[in-house]
Amino acid sequence: MRITYTKENLIIDIKEGRIPVLVSEHTQTFSEITGDIYSQSRGEDGDFILSEEGSLLAFSKTAMMVSDYFSLDFNQKKILNTLYKNMQTAAADFTMEKDKLTAQAIEILEKITASMQFDHISYN
Repeated sequence: MRITYTKENLIIDIKEGRIPVLVSEHTQTFSEITGDIYSQSRGEDGDFILSEEGSLLAFSKTAMMVSDYFSLDFNQKKILNTLYKNMQTAAADFTMEKDKLTAQAIEILEKITASMQFDHISYN
């Protein structure tokens, strides 16, 4: 994935598992960049272009700005969808364990059902 800041002719290649770092020592430039990222993550126009293998990506659907990690809301649809997708991909490596766990859960539920007493139930 690549993010391009057209205003400063800046190109950043984003690789899986690596966090790119952009340092701006000029406060005005920093404010413009962060404001632009924030606006674009909310669907507004800006000077950033997000692309992958030459195809343009919608910034607001693909990226989000996190300015405070401690107040990050993990219930946001964008975050949850990404987490579920990653979990589904990782779960493919654990098919045998998943099948074993499912069988154990069924066995426990059958034992619980068999141990239940229904003699206190009356019908009209």
